[in-house]
Amino acid sequence: MLIRSRNSDNVGPLRRVLAVVMVIGLLAAAASANVETDRPRVAEPESDSGLSAYTMGVFLLESGSARKAIAYLETAWDKSNHDPKIGAKLAEAYFRVGEFSTCEVILDSLIAIEGDAFEPLFMKARILYLQNDKERAVDYLLRLRDVSEPTFDVERTLATIFKETGRYDEALDAYERAGGLNNFHAPLFYEQARLLQQFGRTDEAISAFQNALKIDPEFTEACLDLVNIYVEQNRLDDAEAVLLANLRADESGYEVLGITTRLYIEQGRADDAVALLESRGDRSDLPHDLVLLLGRAYYEVENYDEALAVFEGLFASDDGSPELARVLGEISLKAGDTKIADGYFRRAIAMGPEDYRNYLALFFAASPDFAVDGTPVIQLPPQESVELLDTAASKLTGDEFDAYYLIGMSYQSLDALDEAQRHLERAIELDPENERAILNYVSVLEKLRRHEEGAALLEKLHGRSPDDPTVCNFYGYILALLGRDLDLAERLIRTALETDPENGYYTDSLGWVFYKKGRLDDAVQELERAVELVGEDPVILEHLGDAYRSMNRYDEALDAYEKSNRLRGDNLEVQKKMEALREQKRN
Repeated sequence: MLIRSRNSDNVGPLRRVLAVVMVIGLLAAAASANVETDRPRVAEPESDSGLSAYTMGVFLLESGSARKAIAYLETAWDKSNHDPKIGAKLAEAYFRVGEFSTCEVILDSLIAIEGDAFEPLFMKARILYLQNDKERAVDYLLRLRDVSEPTFDVERTLATIFKETGRYDEALDAYERAGGLNNFHAPLFYEQARLLQQFGRTDEAISAFQNALKIDPEFTEACLDLVNIYVEQNRLDDAEAVLLANLRADESGYEVLGITTRLYIEQGRADDAVALLESRGDRSDLPHDLVLLLGRAYYEVENYDEALAVFEGLFASDDGSPELARVLGEISLKAGDTKIADGYFRRAIAMGPEDYRNYLALFFAASPDFAVDGTPVIQLPPQESVELLDTAASKLTGDEFDAYYLIGMSYQSLDALDEAQRHLERAIELDPENERAILNYVSVLEKLRRHEEGAALLEKLHGRSPDDPTVCNFYGYILALLGRDLDLAERLIRTALETDPENGYYTDSLGWVFYKKGRLDDAVQELERAVELVGEDPVILEHLGDAYRSMNRYDEALDAYEKSNRLRGDNLEVQKKMEALREQKRN
């Protein structure tokens, strides 16, 4: 109807009422048309009684004003003589505002009138579920399954309740039914996949996750769960494909971006990590954790200038932190600037004087024993290194395995064996199965000549890890030092060499077993090869000297002992052997 002017005299009172009723009806119809559901719709009441109240109530309900709708729908409900169709709308209004008791009264009356009506039965099931009466909710839903056409909502709700009540086979059946009714509902396939995964039906779970991602490529949870499965199966190419597909669909997906970057770094593909993060534009636009990853990736590809730029920017923006100061110290050391590195490590100590890690970081940076890949070390007086380590040890609090393990190793590097033993023993108490701690502890026992204790620990460790080359070599070597079970010792060391045939330390162990067996030609051959592989090592040279001496090759023996003594001048045993040989030559 065209209303030319709101003041027009052409529109009489009756026509105004009719106009309002028609507009309300059109709005309600439009609102209803925009509500998507696969459940059966409630038809409009046939009676004209209370039509305007019903129309307004439906309009308000569909517009999200359920509480305001109640009064209109109550009026329509009364005037219609409790028409079931109006009652269903009134029950829905009470349901939406959370007045379940009133809603149930209406629903029970509707079910009494028409026992197979979809909306009352389904709403009753939903209320029972929300009230945690899940068994009765299932009864109503199964009744619906029997008396009405199959619907997605019923099957999905059944699947949810079955899963929550431990009826997993029935839950999976309901998920299958729901998927058959609506194969464009990503959350359904995700829920199904999680349940399948829980019961080890991995291939089916993968398929369900893939279905969820086909429907919604930006579904982050489905993406990450599927990636976790692929990583566990070592299907890294598949994991990467899923991650990249998600990133293409959702360019703002920083969580997935971080996971992808970490995957690249863990695979040794730091260059790909750098390229991926740089493709996102200016690093200042990245979240803090991704900037950290970019700095780490630069470090891994040995682009120390960029790594320094990243971490220096973070250090400045965060007003500094001991952790970042230590990182900057390590990067500066890798870049060859020991003076700047020393400054950062000392800043870490000043900023966190109660944190043992800050003292230990400078200790490691000044220790040749912990330098790798030709990284330069900070030159400190020996006494200052000892003081750093003692201070770090004094700051230990609580029961942190890494703290006791690292400080035990550090004391071991200084041959402070009593302190090394004490800290490594504590580390093993905290983590009795830790192989690294046990091996280093046995190394301390070896230096203390407590070989029987070391052999007992290694026997247990070998029982857990029979093919571990480090364990096999060390166990075989300790047996050789004890001079017993030499055939077993040889087998153990040969097992280690099968894994790493160019390992000079394993070769030295085999040579020492041959020496103990009296196979001196074989011993010399293996020990000379060990020197070629490792370079001049004081222990290997002492072993070679012993083998030469047993073959009466005194000049070569003395030469090997002298080299060993130059490398480690505090070995009194080697010095005694040298003096005995010189005396023998004089006589």
